[in-house]
Amino acid sequence: MLHATGRDAGQLGVVTRLFVDPAARRAGHARGLLETVTSHAVAHGLRPVLDVVDHSQAAIALYEGAGWQLVGTEIATWVTPAGIRPTVRWYVGPMVPRAALGKSEGRHPVPPPVGGFMGHEGDRVSTSLDG
Repeated sequence: MLHATGRDAGQLGVVTRLFVDPAARRAGHARGLLETVTSHAVAHGLRPVLDVVDHSQAAIALYEGAGWQLVGTEIATWVTPAGIRPTVRWYVGPMVPRAALGKSEGRHPVPPPVGGFMGHEGDRVSTSLDG
């Protein structure tokens, strides 16, 4: 991943996991979470990156639809409960989230960060989404 981005590890904002309750899917929540973490990383000078297993087609469609670029694949170093080593896909996020495109200069509000985002220097950023 470091080679693909051309950056040091401290310059990456790693999206570790995003989850949406199955009952709330198809309402734009996952896209909103992804835009939030992407915006937060970029606002802090970090290049957003993530990985996803190859069989997570809905997640892959989300990431690619949001402008994330596939930069590589590899066989996982871990195994699933079924004893399978899946293929992992590595993505690099856009430096300008798609939701911010077309907005006037200086009017790019950064939403609050969500739990699960690894921020600058490994700080875990966590907020409640309970309102």
